[in-house]
Amino acid sequence: MTTLLNDLATEAREINAANGWGLTFNPDTNPDQLPAMLALVTSEVTEAWTAAKPEKANRELGDVIVRTLDLGHLIEPGYWAECSHEVCVIGRPDLRADSWPLSMLQLHTLVSEALEHYRKDGDGWRPGVLNRLHVLVATTWQTMERYHPWQTPEAVIREILAANRQRAYRHGGRRL
Repeated sequence: MTTLLNDLATEAREINAANGWGLTFNPDTNPDQLPAMLALVTSEVTEAWTAAKPEKANRELGDVIVRTLDLGHLIEPGYWAECSHEVCVIGRPDLRADSWPLSMLQLHTLVSEALEHYRKDGDGWRPGVLNRLHVLVATTWQTMERYHPWQTPEAVIREILAANRQRAYRHGGRRL
């Protein structure tokens, strides 16, 4: 199972690079890049929160995972190789009993915590940011299993990646 996230992250990075995204990512020389990328993750959480149907919400949560996996790979290529979507949940409370708004608030909080690590940890920001991204993936995965159990998170993510593979170069107007 430890290769699943790495495989998905590698595929997401390959697709995004082919589509022109993240090619010049370097938060060490451009400190605005990481906050901008985290804002894109936050926008996906918000889209999930406001989705009218569970299927749409689950798709947006899949987008949260795809963006997060790609960002982790941009920060540290190969980071996801030893990671599991379950490893961060062990020893943490089972969030599956939480309400939908509380679950979405938790996801927003994790993105905010990643940003705070970047802002406050100086040159040593990578471990804290990557940890929060890892917990975000695990928590989002768990949320998807709870609210849309008839389609696995992996299946949703693979559908997203297949659709993204068909999208035009620099589609959607995103600047990063």
